[in-house]
Amino acid sequence: GGKLAGPIGALLAVPVATIIGILVKEYLDYKKEINQKLEI
Repeated sequence: GGKLAGPIGALLAVPVATIIGILVKEYLDYKKEINQKLEI
């Protein structure tokens, strides 16, 4: 059955993409902090 897969997939894609974006941003900020601490 592919009738529900489309709309459900579209609905899930937005929060998933948002969460991934947030996680990537958090990870990059965290990495930046670690690098600054290592430089001292």
